[in-house]
Amino acid sequence: NSFDDSGCRRLRAGLAIGRTGGYGGFTSPMISWLTFPWALWGLLSIPALLALYFLRRRAQRRVQVSSLFLWAAEKQVQQGGARFERMQRNWLLLLELLLLLLLTLAAAEPRWMQRSYQPPLMVVLDNSYSMQAGGSDSPRSRALAKLKQHIDAAKPSYVRLILAGSRPSLLGGMLTDTSKLGQLLKQWKCLSSSANLEQATGFALQLGGARSRVLVVTDHPPEKRQKQGRIRTWSVGKSRQNIALVQAVRTRQPNGDWVMATVANLSEQTQQVKLTLRLLTPKPSVKETQLSLAAGERRRLTFTLPRSEATIRLELPNDALPLDNRAILLPATLKPIRVTLLLDDEGLKKRVQQAVLATRAVKLVKENAELILTDRSLSTIPPSDAWRVRFLQEKKALAYTGPWVMQRSHPLLKGVSLKGVIWSAGKKTKLPGTPILMAGNIPLLTVLRPDDQQRIVYFRWRSDLSNLTQSPNWPILMWNLIRWRSMQQPGFRAPNTRLDTPVAFSVPAQISQFLIEEPDGTKIRRIKTQNSTLLQARKPGVHRVTAGGAFYAYSVNALSQDESDLRKALAGNWGQWKRDEVSMKRSVSLRWPLLLLAFLLFLLHQYMTRQTSDTQGGKA
Repeated sequence: NSFDDSGCRRLRAGLAIGRTGGYGGFTSPMISWLTFPWALWGLLSIPALLALYFLRRRAQRRVQVSSLFLWAAEKQVQQGGARFERMQRNWLLLLELLLLLLLTLAAAEPRWMQRSYQPPLMVVLDNSYSMQAGGSDSPRSRALAKLKQHIDAAKPSYVRLILAGSRPSLLGGMLTDTSKLGQLLKQWKCLSSSANLEQATGFALQLGGARSRVLVVTDHPPEKRQKQGRIRTWSVGKSRQNIALVQAVRTRQPNGDWVMATVANLSEQTQQVKLTLRLLTPKPSVKETQLSLAAGERRRLTFTLPRSEATIRLELPNDALPLDNRAILLPATLKPIRVTLLLDDEGLKKRVQQAVLATRAVKLVKENAELILTDRSLSTIPPSDAWRVRFLQEKKALAYTGPWVMQRSHPLLKGVSLKGVIWSAGKKTKLPGTPILMAGNIPLLTVLRPDDQQRIVYFRWRSDLSNLTQSPNWPILMWNLIRWRSMQQPGFRAPNTRLDTPVAFSVPAQISQFLIEEPDGTKIRRIKTQNSTLLQARKPGVHRVTAGGAFYAYSVNALSQDESDLRKALAGNWGQWKRDEVSMKRSVSLRWPLLLLAFLLFLLHQYMTRQTSDTQGGKA
């Protein structure tokens, strides 16, 4: 039976694995194997050719010549025959033997493996903080030892490391010298709140190309069953019991600071645990709460504390995963918005004042305001950096019920739904600024930007002919206005965030760059590109920001129940690599070079044969 293509691949892969082991590569250039070994039967033509030269055939007819003295010193040409004679030197015979040998080898198709080739290895590293569980016996520690040993033995052509966090990222560049692997793996910190292994694996396959192999290192089994191919998964986890803080919130209330914490018992039995709340002031205060949590139970606790600018620290006793046993909560850094009301219409003034005070985020002032609400002409108001809202109450007004055209992504219109609302305004179709709310082609709200910092809002509305103030949209509009203005204050509106959740920072207007100091002391300098920017939350702890002469801070906490739950962690291997496909793609066929050499020898043979015939003819 003849070999099909897949059978040949299996044969070649088997020979390669048997000779080299490991990845199926070779440590030196060599003719590795024959694709069609049965073609070597063609070597039997060589003894057949030799037999033709050894056996001479007697002449069947006699030719009479006048004399033999011209041929006395000439050697007789060997011809095939039936008589065995001693062989004489013949270059044509050597050429014919080489031709038969080359044609036979070309039919068998030997292949050449390149020197020191091993398939590249893409290593996907689980960067979630559950890999830290267990201290010196953590999955990360076991993975480091196992990974170094495997790579030293396999010697891939190069290694690429991919960190699997909420988004994949490269760790270093292409590593061809495995002696530098340990230094590069020190940057594998395992500080992400999640590990998107599927996305990171897809990135590794695309990065490495068709010849690469992917090794996934994690602490839990794969979600999908893995077959033989290019992906292999190592799980180096260990099931453990854990008590964790999975939620921590701090908000400012009129009567003080409100703190909420959620503790989860991520184990298979009832646990007794103590939650400690520390208020870090010049005179620290401590509040301890004893909890009895059933297996798998989550307990939510709330605390009301006196209003304070001090830091609050929540702590649980250390266990298998210390990272989720503490949370640091900073106070809100944004101050209330200073608002001035310059409204001559008493009815309008009453409605506006009630709405802005209900936000509990403003302070009414008569000067040095950040936001001015007025129904007067803007030319009568002294120039300043304050934002201005101009209420236009036109005498000739119509009541509009739609159709509403609004820019829903604008901060002023978030959550606004004008279903059932009657909005009264004039008939003019033009208004200063960019329209963000229209009734058909009639602009109702427009925004003008004199510069990068200041905003002017034109609010076109007749309160006595509208039911807007009787609908939920009125307090929503006022809340959006105050919040929009407060977002431009320098600092953090939400200074407490989770790992991998960016925090918004409003950069002071007068500076061009600022400095970020991370909890481990790393300093990062950022150039101001816009008034508000997002800062990364890659490390737990307090981050400090220096902008000009001002100082700000934000806290990052590890609050993820999925990562804190260590019950499903285990050790094992899944998936196998295909050896034959990788080996085939790096081998080079020698068939065509052999055929080309045989063709050149055939031309030389033809040339020598013609020269011999011409010489004998001339002598005759």
